Amino acid sequence: MSITEIFDCGETHLLSGKRFRLRSDILALKTAADGKRVAFIIPGGETFQVLSGPRPDDLRMVDITWKKDAFVIFAEDIELRCDELIAKSVEH
Repeated sequence: MSITEIFDCGETHLLSGKRFRLRSDILALKTAADGKRVAFIIPGGETFQVLSGPRPDDLRMVDITWKKDAFVIFAEDIELRCDELIAKSVEH
């Protein structure tokens, strides 16, 4: 399901908990201890997990964790620059 389809059906929680691998670099934002926003580049090949989002107040933004830190990225980057990582089930 594309980000546009998620927005259209109102299912903004569908990305929460999902893991992704980047195909290319993306911009990420983090709030520093002094309250200032700091821009980071997350390099292609890295993986991250969606904490929540897209945000109800701004459907363009998604909260993620990368290397144990919280960041905000553009929802569009997930659709255009990421592959979802599907957990393989373990058979007994």
